[in-house]
Amino acid sequence: MATVQVPVPVPVPVQDMLMQNYRLDVEGIYLTPYVNLGLLTVFLYAAFTRYTEALATAAHARATLAERLAAQERELQGTHERLRTAEREQTLLHERQRLMREMHAGVGS
Repeated sequence: MATVQVPVPVPVPVQDMLMQNYRLDVEGIYLTPYVNLGLLTVFLYAAFTRYTEALATAAHARATLAERLAAQERELQGTHERLRTAEREQTLLHERQRLMREMHAGVGS
């Protein structure tokens, strides 16, 4: 980010002070209010620029987090499917073992 450096306008307040002390022509224009308006404009521009950059950074971070969340959700879905498959296989194995015990108990009696 480029920083804007504004030099302090020293001659303007000196000119206004000299006008107030009647060392310069009193019919001149006081420049301090105009310089202050310019400085306010520069400040507002800098604040607006930083605000828009912060919004862009936040949007980029939000997009990155959304991508990471989607990847983790896909990984979690895959893990869930593997767990359900293993649970079904284990249930079938227990059912086969129960049937084998019942058949074996029935043959022995």
